[in-house]
Amino acid sequence: MPSEQCIDYSIEPLSEVEALAFLSQELSGSWRQYPAYSQIAAQSAGADSRYVAVQEQGRTIAVANIRIKRLPILPMGIAMIAQGPVILESHQAKRSDILIALREKFARPENLLLRVNPPLDVEADVQLPSGFAELGDTAYETFVMDIEPDEPDLRKALNGKWRTDLRRGERSAVRIERSSEPADIRKFQPLLVELAQAKGFSAPQDANFFADVAAKASGDERFAIHLAWHEDRLVGGHIGAFSGDTAVYLLGATNDEGRG
Repeated sequence: MPSEQCIDYSIEPLSEVEALAFLSQELSGSWRQYPAYSQIAAQSAGADSRYVAVQEQGRTIAVANIRIKRLPILPMGIAMIAQGPVILESHQAKRSDILIALREKFARPENLLLRVNPPLDVEADVQLPSGFAELGDTAYETFVMDIEPDEPDLRKALNGKWRTDLRRGERSAVRIERSSEPADIRKFQPLLVELAQAKGFSAPQDANFFADVAAKASGDERFAIHLAWHEDRLVGGHIGAFSGDTAVYLLGATNDEGRG
């Protein structure tokens, strides 16, 4: 059972430069924990962004970006860790103790409710630390795909309909352009708005949001847009994030011509 006191851990403030240095050496670090995304996400939510290091005997074993949103009037708020904390591989087994240490740092002294969205590599059936409760199911699902195999093996493993659509797309006169420039990411916004209106959904973190993030990104924090053109018309695209050894599909959209 994890220790309630976690007396061996201390929580220390960390600069963005120090946090980025730690994240860059950990392949499991999520793009949501990097400075550029954390800054823009906090600003858009009216929250404060800060980094802390979890230290054991003076050594940093984990880093977390925490976005703190104070509630109006009431002397309380929410501290959010998005896909974190990022923990050294050698200390993954101590995740529960680390989370308890973070809760003790923010919950009682600052009167905050700590909400943690775990990294993608944390097993869904992992036991919750003492004092934590699961919020329940969400509308989102995540699929993880290993892209280490050769391309023929990857194609063979695809659903039959996907393989058919892929071959048809390769035979068409569609041109794919890849870019990390914020201006190119913004080109995707009208396509996303058109799809959102047609399907009746909203994307608060839209193409303009990620263009702002990309403008601040540096080092191992990378964002890219793939734009699909048919002649001179934009018919589809998607935005992806890259950190460590993982690429994440963030947003995608096609118009009627792109789906035809």
